[in-house]
Parts: sequence; structure tokens; C-alpha cells
Amino acid sequence: MAKSTPEQMTCETPSTNSDNTIEAVTGNKRTRKSLFSDQVDANEVEQSARPCRAQQLLKRLDVISSGTKHDDVVQQEILAPLQTLRKSNVLINMRPLTKLQSCQEFSLDLLEEIAERIPFLMKILIQLVGKMSVTKLGPLAAVIGIILFQQNHMASAFQRLVSLVCLRGQMEDSALSRLNHFGQCLAPTSKINLQDEAGKSSKMQIIKFLKHNPMIKITGDNLDVMVRSAHLSLSNPNRSLHLFASNMIFPRVAHPTIGLSNDKPIPAVVQERDFILNETEKNQMMQCYKVLISRILKAEDGFRWIEAFEGNRHFEYSSQMKKKSKVVQLPIMLKNETKHEDYLSILDEIEETVTSHFIEAFGNLTCKFV
Repeated sequence: MAKSTPEQMTCETPSTNSDNTIEAVTGNKRTRKSLFSDQVDANEVEQSARPCRAQQLLKRLDVISSGTKHDDVVQQEILAPLQTLRKSNVLINMRPLTKLQSCQEFSLDLLEEIAERIPFLMKILIQLVGKMSVTKLGPLAAVIGIILFQQNHMASAFQRLVSLVCLRGQMEDSALSRLNHFGQCLAPTSKINLQDEAGKSSKMQIIKFLKHNPMIKITGDNLDVMVRSAHLSLSNPNRSLHLFASNMIFPRVAHPTIGLSNDKPIPAVVQERDFILNETEKNQMMQCYKVLISRILKAEDGFRWIEAFEGNRHFEYSSQMKKKSKVVQLPIMLKNETKHEDYLSILDEIEETVTSHFIEAFGNLTCKFV
């Protein structure tokens, strides 16, 4: 049998047969798969044919690039500013998670920078997009983020943001790899680094919030994750993974100084009449009842007029209660709260975590706010 030559080892263009199957040759191995198969290994044909087509496209682009001479306008208006933009831009500056979380208008900052530093490129992109609108600003910023990421991998703020959203939704590695192929997110191998950085960022936020308000509340619940088996069988079934997720909530009103001042003297003997509300306290309670009842009734069609009166009611902590509560996620534990031993371990770990955060925020102290 004759040996295969390097020319014979190159991949060939796949051919489609009349029985809805596809054949491709990779080396000396011929694969035959159904065009309508949903199995994971059906991508082997596509992967074997893609390198040949990609190499042909790269050669064609090299010919186009080498045969085109950049005129002075392109060199001055696009290439020269783009070289300076590679070293410093919004995508590089907003790369850390601490800055990425605090930026609410990330896409607008990127578009403003491109419009200021490379207006000629922005003009070309606007002409390609067509009539501009608010809904087109996000996709336009995404295109710019993907282009700049190909020039400098440190300009990865957009990719890191998409990767965090994918990790939050527990996207599989195969889907992450497909998005990474199009430059929209980081590689699946970067998940561990992102998770570690997110944990450090959460810890810094907790320490910062504790310095302003040490009054906290911790909530948690089981996090059940279904782990599906790649090859389902009696010996390898789907499994349910029980985790425990907890959050640290910083209240909007509660503070160590609230409730320390008491105008009324503490009686030596507590009697029944001490629990009876006076007229001022009764009026305050009635006002609170009115607000609560109006919020329930305004959901009905016949009581929409209550909204006009509800907005004029102000309380001592109205401004604080309008703000959003600060919630920081604690590390996920590999524990199941339904088990007695895991429940005790959860309490121990939460105690150690809270103690370490308080020590880093205030130093080694004992019961300062008690």
C-alpha cells in the first residue's frame, strides 16, 4: 500500500449525497454524517472543512491588502489615530471589574471616544448602519469593541462584560467557545480568573460598605443545579447538585445611631398603660395604614385616583427608602441546607466570613457597635 503524501493529507471540500448525508476526507479518514443530525459529533465535518475555506479566504484577503495602497487620507484619518487608540482607550481603562460594575453608560463612553479621536471612522460606520437611533448605539459599540479587541487583547472590557453575563446564566462551554470564535466573549478557560476577580471585587465592596454602615442582614437559600450527563445511562444518570447561595444586604435606614436617643425616662415598674399609644402615635400609625391600604387599592381600576394622593405623603425616612438596597453576593458553598451537618457548616462559614470582613474593615476589635 502506498504511503500518503502531504498533498493527499490536505482536506477536501465536503460533498453532499442524495440520501441527505455529507462526506468529508480528513487525511485518509472519510467521515459520513447526516445533514440533519443534532449530535455533538456532527460538527466534525464542519470543523474539517472550515480550515481549508479559511485558508483560501486568508490568501484572498492578503492579495487584496497587498494590492491596495493607503492614500494620505486613510493614513491620517484612520490608521494613525488607531495606533494611538490601541495603547489607551475606554476598553482598556474599564477592564477591571470594579470599574466595569460602576460604569452605567459603558457603550456611550466608547462611542464618544471614537467620535472624538477617530471621527472619520465613525462617519464610515454611521453610513454603513444607516439612520441612527438609540437602539443602534449598542450594536455599534459592540462592533467597535470587537474590532479593538482584535488589535489589543487588553482592550477586553466588552468581552469581559459579555462573559460575566454568560457565566451568570450558566452558559455551557460549547456556547462560550462559539461566541469566542466571533470575538464576542473570552475563552471558556478564562472563567476561573473572572470568578476569582469577581470574588475579590465583592470582598472589596463589602469592606467599603461596612465602613459606612456595619448593620447587615444575611439571607441565603439552596441553589439546585441539574448536571446533565453527556452519555445518559443507568450507571451515569443526570445528577442534582445542591449548593448554598447567600447574600449580604446593607439596609437603607438601619444604622447604629438609630434608637439610641430616648426622650422618655425608663419607668422603674412597667405597667399596662405604658403600652397604650398616645394621640400622636395613633395619628402616625393611621397615616402608615393609609399608605399601605392605598398601595393595595391602586392596583384596582376603580382606585387609580389614589396615586395622586399617595405621592404627597412623606415620612421621616422617605428619601432613604426610595433608594435601592445594596446587595453583595457571598461565595457559593458546596453545602446542602437540608442536611443537619451541612447546615451547621454553613453557619460556621458565614460566621468566619463576616468576622474576617469586619476585621479588615475596622481592625481587630470586639463588640464595638453593641
